[in-house]
Amino acid sequence: MPHNHEGFEAHDGGSRNLFAELRPAEMLDRDDVLRALCRLKGKFGMLLHLRQASAEARRDFFGPNDAVRPAPYLTRDDIIAGQFDDWMWTFFDTREEMEACYEATVGPDGPTLSNRYDGPACILAVTCGPDGELLNENT
Repeated sequence: MPHNHEGFEAHDGGSRNLFAELRPAEMLDRDDVLRALCRLKGKFGMLLHLRQASAEARRDFFGPNDAVRPAPYLTRDDIIAGQFDDWMWTFFDTREEMEACYEATVGPDGPTLSNRYDGPACILAVTCGPDGELLNENT
């Protein structure tokens, strides 16, 4: 079957984009998923993106001293699962619990008041209320 220069196959040998009529009914980004899950569960939530670029950063996630990790509330199993998935959605019964974990999360903007970790690993965190309203992001 002939191919056009854009890589689209055309049954008639032409260069028509065969995918032009295909459109998803809806597309969700990471924040949309967080909003929907918080509303569905009726809970506060936090989206975590485990970001690390080096072997040193990976070691910091599993450091011997929990107090100097970028997210000391995550277990070793949580970190392993998150590294495979890149994204984790966590849920809390209260705003206070969520905010305590958020404040302990060291993101791209560096150490927080409750977590002085200052190494190469960081975790992007976005928080959301049970009504689906986004609250904070540690960019």
